[in-house]
Amino acid sequence: MPMLTVNLTPLMTTFLVGQGAFRDDPVVLMDVGARGGIGREWEVFGDQVRAYCFEPDEAECRRLSASAPSHLIYIPRALGRTQGRQVLYHTALPDSAGLYKTRMEYFNRLLNRDNAVTVRETELDVISLDEAILEFHVPAVDFIKLDIEGAELDVLESGSKLFERRSPLGLLSEVRLHEEINGSPSFARFDAFLQERGLRVYDLQFYYQSRIAMPYPGLEHYRRPNGDKFFAYTSRGQLQDGDALYFRDLLLPVGKPAVDDLSPTRILKMCAFLEIFSMNDCAAELMLAAKDRLAATIDVDRLLDLLASGVIGEPTTFKAYTERYFQDPTPIVGAMPSMSDKPVPAARGWLSRVFAR
Repeated sequence: MPMLTVNLTPLMTTFLVGQGAFRDDPVVLMDVGARGGIGREWEVFGDQVRAYCFEPDEAECRRLSASAPSHLIYIPRALGRTQGRQVLYHTALPDSAGLYKTRMEYFNRLLNRDNAVTVRETELDVISLDEAILEFHVPAVDFIKLDIEGAELDVLESGSKLFERRSPLGLLSEVRLHEEINGSPSFARFDAFLQERGLRVYDLQFYYQSRIAMPYPGLEHYRRPNGDKFFAYTSRGQLQDGDALYFRDLLLPVGKPAVDDLSPTRILKMCAFLEIFSMNDCAAELMLAAKDRLAATIDVDRLLDLLASGVIGEPTTFKAYTERYFQDPTPIVGAMPSMSDKPVPAARGWLSRVFAR
């Protein structure tokens, strides 16, 4: 199944941070649904990131804030379409609580049906994204992550201020393919909304869920915090939900290229995001297109070499990488680092031969 590949050891981004590239203009991250804390992929920026993390569970926010550095701000507020009181539906699996109630007449057909059963309902105050940006003085957002059990499009639709000034550069969101799950907007509507605002799909990760009538093997041994087993995603079945990664394609040949409107620092931010999500090719393309503008800020050739080395898993130069590829484009198993702790397969074909000399 399609899987996102997150690079936890991005060579180029690490170099940029070491050079203080974002010290005067930090990366601005907005995390909506921040239970468990922000992802490990953002640690590479150190104190050159400002993260505004919204999580309605006050106890969880207190826990996260207790050990968070000053540049990570955890805010115990819920975001939604409009300001006011709304019902929060708590489920048997706590992580699945949300503003949309699971439709059990549909979900009962699936293996993991027990996890989505509503166990209680509470009311909470909800604010719109625009109100959150104003109240907490959030600057122009570079990247936004959403994981709020179906209310993702509601939040985005309430955030006209988010989409000002070529913002955000990137977005990662949980998505649902079928409105029957809980009545929330489907992925088709979510995608159409973002396409209209200049963002394009770059990667997708979808999950299968088996019918209870004859389930397939599970992907993992799933357990709740108390140790109890539960059923979730399976090796086959119907696709139900997943995650979608979006970026602005700054080089689209429509009118004036969007890259011309960005500062060198924002271009470097975009390149860093692309590398973190294993889009080294896209980062290199953008860097080459903006090379003249970046040259006064950073050694672009050094950055390109690091991107190429990240693909191979060993030191190389961008020139050697591209020359060798077009001489012998043998299918390979890439050696890019990922979120997995498992060993990465060694490169095959010309990639391994380049370093055997």
